[in-house]
Amino acid sequence: MQRFIRYQKKILNKMGPLGSLIIEILVALKFRNEIKSFKGQLKDNYNGKSLIHITMNKSASQFIGNILKQFAKRNKMYFLSYNGYAFNSLMPVIEKIRLDINMANKIFKPTGQVHSFYGVGLHDLIERSDLTILLVVRDPRDICVSHLNSLRVTHSEPLKTSDNYNFFVKRRVKLNQLKDDEAYIEIFNEFKKQPNTILDFYNNFKGNIILIKYEDLLEKPLKLYEMLNKHFNKPLSDNEIKKLGFIKSQVSINELSHHRSGKHEQFKESISPKLLLQMNKEWSKFLDKFKYKV
Repeated sequence: MQRFIRYQKKILNKMGPLGSLIIEILVALKFRNEIKSFKGQLKDNYNGKSLIHITMNKSASQFIGNILKQFAKRNKMYFLSYNGYAFNSLMPVIEKIRLDINMANKIFKPTGQVHSFYGVGLHDLIERSDLTILLVVRDPRDICVSHLNSLRVTHSEPLKTSDNYNFFVKRRVKLNQLKDDEAYIEIFNEFKKQPNTILDFYNNFKGNIILIKYEDLLEKPLKLYEMLNKHFNKPLSDNEIKKLGFIKSQVSINELSHHRSGKHEQFKESISPKLLLQMNKEWSKFLDKFKYKV
């Protein structure tokens, strides 16, 4: 997705108004299945049970998305990324659309779809016993560190034509002006509800959940592939897995590792003891359920 954004910016810089038209056409082509799905025009697909990838604050979402695309391709299923479409267009992100049950039933089909999805629409899926969720959880304290770094520095700006551009830039400027402690308090307050929302969904979802911890992607790199190979009718071969690679960890896995700048328990070095106490209290049930140390 980041590569697609950079490609669009090059077109805009070189071609101006004509470039905007070209980008609009490219986005419509790249996300044609997402557009058809919203309109109720996507043909039914019965090539396997659908999988919906839900991740906390986009943790490893690009890396896992690339893996899921390969599974979808191998099994001749649709790969759908509504938030990817929103990031590249004027369509609001799916969190703002706020899924209702009718919309959820229309766009989340029980077969033939592989979704990259996250947001407040979670609980509109809670009664769907016909769905399987790939749920990626991560220590929320580390998410705060990663998210602040992303907003301040590493995340690509949306296109200037995007509905999100002005909000993103203003937020980046503000967070860079704040001291670290002040910025972490702001991130905590924004993110405070999500871990408990995820926990509530995990405890009450009527369908099947494939659970993976972000930390396992680092320390047990084959675990995700093994779980997905059991879900899909046609698994990936060892050669396909080697080409996709793994998230880079402290243990050297191979030269194809997907590089990540963050590390486990980085919050100990970055967040003040006073704020950590507040986080530990707010997220105590989540931390206990998913076995994160306090």
